[in-house]
Amino acid sequence: MLTLFHLHSTASIYPYLSTHSPSLLQPHYHLIPLSMASLNTVTYPSDPADPRVRTLGELAVDYALSHGLVMKPAVDGAQLSNAAGLAVHAPLALFPSPFPRAGFERALTIQPHLNRLFDRIAADDEFLETHLSSLIKADEFTRRLYDLYRVDRETPRNQRQTAVMGFHRSDYLLHAPDGQLSTAQTIQQVEFNTVSVSFASLGQVTTDFHR
Repeated sequence: MLTLFHLHSTASIYPYLSTHSPSLLQPHYHLIPLSMASLNTVTYPSDPADPRVRTLGELAVDYALSHGLVMKPAVDGAQLSNAAGLAVHAPLALFPSPFPRAGFERALTIQPHLNRLFDRIAADDEFLETHLSSLIKADEFTRRLYDLYRVDRETPRNQRQTAVMGFHRSDYLLHAPDGQLSTAQTIQQVEFNTVSVSFASLGQVTTDFHR
């Protein structure tokens, strides 16, 4: 078994120390062990109390904050006014997660077909109205998106924005049938996002961090 660590922290970047809440400035992090079957011979320290892991955790936070691997902190209303200009490192795995090359390449092969499928769905008025008519009555977020879609579709064609871009995030998990070796693992899609894609820009930074 290979134990990975998911790193959370509230260590912050702040331009004006005196203007921010002390609770937001207190650096601390949690190492959460995540166990998974090893796909190769790579091994990493497996004990969260291992001094090497603690040292790597501190270095990881420093690297993230100094290389743009950051996000805005989640704060409640009372602290919101003190959070302007603050950033925390994005959640990240302390060690790279092994993933079979065949599964990765299959995901790359599938993606263009999914892109075309969702592009056609997004342009199919009848399909969207049929399948979203009941959902928009119960889900306010989807209703607002659909209202924006209707405004666009009802705008005269010569007044519409002609450029269209799809920004997609496709999520997969590895699956292995019961009783079979890890070499039998295949990818299975669990989610397709066209909204929650803001961390795409952090992918290369995370790869560089693991290297």
